[in-house]
Amino acid sequence: MGKIGRLLTIGCMFFVFFITSAVYADGVTRSTSYDNSSTGDPVDNRERDYLSDKHSSQSEKWKFDFGSANHVAKGYTNVPANLEYTKERGYGFLGLGPNGYKEDNRSDGFVMQKGQEIKLQEVSKPHPKNVNDDAVAVTESGMPIRFAVNVTPNTYYKVKVTLTSADQKKNAIVNLFSEKRHFHLTEKVIPASTKLTYEFNVNVQNVYSKVTGTYLDTMLNIGVSGENAAISSVTIQQKKQGKTLWVLGDSTVNDQLAPLPYFRLQNYAGVGQALSKYAGPDIAVSNHAESGLNNYSSINHFDQFKERIKPGDIVFFEFGHNHKNDGPTGYYNGISYYYDYVHNKGAKFIIVGPIDRHRAYQYDAETNIWSSTLDGFSAIGKQYVDEKVTAGATDIAFVDLNAPSLAWYSQLCESLGRIATSTDYYFRGVQGGKVDGTHPNDAGVDHFAKMFFDGAKAIVDADPETPQAKVLADLLEGARDETPYTVPSSITSLGPAPNSAYPEPYETPVDHQYPLVINNVDLDLNGKILSMSVTKQSDLSTYGRGIVEVYKANGELKGTAYANEQIDNTIEGTQTVTFTTDLIVDAQKNETLRAYIMGFEDKPGYPLTDEQLSDFYIP
Repeated sequence: MGKIGRLLTIGCMFFVFFITSAVYADGVTRSTSYDNSSTGDPVDNRERDYLSDKHSSQSEKWKFDFGSANHVAKGYTNVPANLEYTKERGYGFLGLGPNGYKEDNRSDGFVMQKGQEIKLQEVSKPHPKNVNDDAVAVTESGMPIRFAVNVTPNTYYKVKVTLTSADQKKNAIVNLFSEKRHFHLTEKVIPASTKLTYEFNVNVQNVYSKVTGTYLDTMLNIGVSGENAAISSVTIQQKKQGKTLWVLGDSTVNDQLAPLPYFRLQNYAGVGQALSKYAGPDIAVSNHAESGLNNYSSINHFDQFKERIKPGDIVFFEFGHNHKNDGPTGYYNGISYYYDYVHNKGAKFIIVGPIDRHRAYQYDAETNIWSSTLDGFSAIGKQYVDEKVTAGATDIAFVDLNAPSLAWYSQLCESLGRIATSTDYYFRGVQGGKVDGTHPNDAGVDHFAKMFFDGAKAIVDADPETPQAKVLADLLEGARDETPYTVPSSITSLGPAPNSAYPEPYETPVDHQYPLVINNVDLDLNGKILSMSVTKQSDLSTYGRGIVEVYKANGELKGTAYANEQIDNTIEGTQTVTFTTDLIVDAQKNETLRAYIMGFEDKPGYPLTDEQLSDFYIP
């Protein structure tokens, strides 16, 4: 079932028509006629025709017609509203039925819980005559259409999606995602009785995770949500490896998850997720960032795709938040491993100054100025690029997001009130909880991605003949002129975030006191502390620091060890943090250990707070 030509095995209960098509100059197979009938050849004959055709030279193309089986365009595969995805069938919707919540959340980045179901509906014009006259639509604005197609990992596709209104008498307000919640359209208005066709490239690429190892991505994903939103058709054309924007970074960059019902202000998001919205349609964004990484711990993530880098590709490189121990100097020393490899591959490398935090101590209301906590990383990243360009490099550039992010915070405070919390609407917050001081939400990264493209354009406009401008001009080729989502006054007028506009989080009742639980503390044969395994079991609004205390037989504290890495609040499930210490637990002397986790402030010095995040662990 891994071969491209074997992906679309059709269940015999569905009507599928023999593909009648013509190949046009652009190489894409298009339907040449339309079939409105609900009768005709028996289903088994249609299936036999389809199975025969899918092994033909056209097997690298898929054409899906969403809606009733009574109105299916010839050459298209029907996708009714109740068609659940199965690997055996090769396509369908995720999240349907009582077990839909069990879908791996890495598939498309949406997270459902037990008791939640997505219910879709079929809609149609009164007398459908072509493929886009009927559709599958949402029934709840926050429960998306999650369409998936089984494909071979590490492959490229040109995707064309046609969207429309469920109720043709009303406008639709649509959000479009691909892969693991890569943004394409945000609150896009489709006027009543019209349709919108949108094209983009996709790289279905395996990714490495420090938590789970390599994730084999066998699924091309398309997500649609919003008011009155519907999808009428999709065509997918496999292509040779195309131009790719490879992304490396940390939790402020990676593909973050979104709980359902979808509400863009309550989930974590990464800048890499929003780059597709502004990149040209011929660029595929492949995001390999992950929470908790710096440019040393990202080597395994880079190794996952580095052999696939080709001339014309671009690597987006944004770090800083997790260089807590080695600072800007350590960050600088780690860049060459990546740049040298990309240079030898004939691709281009863009170092990006990290977005800043937005904590109250950074803000001076009198001057309306935000101070930076990460500007040292921007400065030294720019220094690295300047040194390379001075030495003759023509394949590297620097774009800063640090200073622009702080300037934007000042703009928000000027317009929404000169208080630090005016920025909170653009960072992750949940009703009844706290707003994250570091991690943006979908609205935030939408603005940061736009800042990146605007920053690149400003460099090109200033002097297009400089080496950096030429690198960035390549990035900007075909860039889309989209507008980032701005939180409306209907939300900001209700008071500080998270206010009553934020939905009550859908949560399964829990009976634990702390958001984290320690599973075990690993020691080597000599009793030296190596690592701590921790599971996140409920919402967590801050980073945690693993602590191990060792006690002598008489109860006296022998020493305390602190984990090297933070327990990251953006990671679901289990994660492991390591220790570098000479402290040992000497069992022969009846020594014991006690482990626990405390919160810490994400600011220079990273002081511990008095918030205990786990129960005590005593083996």
